[in-house]
Amino acid sequence: MIKTNLFLLSLILSTQTYASQIPANWMIGGEEISVDKSANTNFGNDLEGFYDLGGEILEDFAKNTATTDKAVRERKFKLTEVTTFLGVSHGGTVGPLGISGEAVAELHWAKRSEYKSKVLRKRSHLKISSNSSEIEIKNNIEPLVETLAKTGKVKNKVKLRKNLNKAALKFARIMKGVEINNGKMWNVAAVQANIAVEASGAVGIFEIGGAVELTFEWSFDSEAAQSIILSSNEGEVAEGKFQKSFSKMVGIISEEVAIAAENKSNIDFFATEAFEIGFAIGVSGEVGVASAGASVGMTIVFEPTDMSAEEKTVRVELLKSNKSSLNEFITIAGTYNSTDKGLRERRKKRFNKVVRKKFRKGMSRAFKIGNFFTKRAIKREKRLLKRGKTPKFGLSGITAVLALDLEGSVGVVTVSGGAAMEIEFVRQNF
Repeated sequence: MIKTNLFLLSLILSTQTYASQIPANWMIGGEEISVDKSANTNFGNDLEGFYDLGGEILEDFAKNTATTDKAVRERKFKLTEVTTFLGVSHGGTVGPLGISGEAVAELHWAKRSEYKSKVLRKRSHLKISSNSSEIEIKNNIEPLVETLAKTGKVKNKVKLRKNLNKAALKFARIMKGVEINNGKMWNVAAVQANIAVEASGAVGIFEIGGAVELTFEWSFDSEAAQSIILSSNEGEVAEGKFQKSFSKMVGIISEEVAIAAENKSNIDFFATEAFEIGFAIGVSGEVGVASAGASVGMTIVFEPTDMSAEEKTVRVELLKSNKSSLNEFITIAGTYNSTDKGLRERRKKRFNKVVRKKFRKGMSRAFKIGNFFTKRAIKREKRLLKRGKTPKFGLSGITAVLALDLEGSVGVVTVSGGAAMEIEFVRQNF
């Protein structure tokens, strides 16, 4: 019942005759974002119209599924939360995401009277931490093996079990050596590795594709101080380059997120609760932030600390005052040739070094785009309240879906699988 009704709800939202044109300066390589430009204003008005449409459909849906019969009420589900998607076509047309197009935003709706603030994160199939033993990891792998075998997508169960165990233990070995200097304004909350499972039972770590795609997630003690250790077997990433460049880039990104997130205009309504960014890994150990269309091997999830607003402001000003850091480099990974075959060839991506100054500008664009969605959500709500209408459903969270190009510019993409950056804004209260 619940699956059917939610499917129908999604279908209704995706087939509504709503469409708008995304501002050209929102696309990768576009001009500086400015809410004063007419294109942004027009799109903002259309965006509020979509919010109105979504809210009305949810209220009608909840009303039509309500009942006064206590016995029926106990058997039926109650609609309190739902997620819809705003998509963009190759031509820049924006509307409810249907069969085609790429997501530009995830819209999380909640019943205002029952809302509790929470962070939403991509589901993982296996969670590993610094305290996980080899036996625990193997035991946690077994239910996954059984589930995949039952789908029929993987034929060789014995090979699958062996290779999943090998991939999980390798991931644990790698991450137990990660040195992340947490204790900043934004800490690394988790590292998610993409795992590609072939029908034969072969498993690729830091890969996408295959018959089934899985996610392994690592979480660790913020006090841990270690170093990355990778196997240098044939066809796998090498140790040295990865260790040096990955650790440095994670530190840089943590600081740049803190600077870009310092926009307090919406703090009473929405707060930036998570920032996710994808990485691609080269055959010789090169690592770079994944640009639009690049194959994402792992995703780093950053979350803010409980540091006071005053202390954050002081630290951000200190970061901005360090002008010499703007000349540091961050590596961005491009796409590989789709005609190449084999693991080593697929990892021969183009890696481009970009000065931190350009990356900072790109991050600023990213948060301005994300804040645009939240500001319009609040503006729509205030408009309704002013008219004496209290909406039963409201936007409890908005996730902006964006990507980088090889030069560090950030914006909306229409490339299939191109997005590798997400900013999650969570409603603090209604």
